[in-house]
Amino acid sequence: MFSNLIRDGKLALRLPENMREAFLARYKTKLVTEHGVVRKEYVEVPDALLARTTELTPYFAQSLAYVSAMKPKPTRKPQAKLTRKPQAKLGARGPLPAVDDRRAAARPNTSS
Repeated sequence: MFSNLIRDGKLALRLPENMREAFLARYKTKLVTEHGVVRKEYVEVPDALLARTTELTPYFAQSLAYVSAMKPKPTRKPQAKLTRKPQAKLGARGPLPAVDDRRAAARPNTSS
């Protein structure tokens, strides 16, 4: 992920270290903190910079290039195998009713 919106409504960009330090100094912003944890690679984009999209565009491009060059993380657990759903058993007249339906069908109708 190269960018995201954080809970405060701010935009976060993931930047390489050299560009991150320059961004923090130039725009006098800070690293992103979410749930009390500092996300060391993400910088908070100031609101004033959001309005200047031409100035922000190179940072988005650099962020995307940085993340695209990263090696993907290995998966933690194997993917689940696809299994087919068991099909309903067919009787002579179509699908067999559930157990409760058969019991209800065997009772005499005394409601009349």
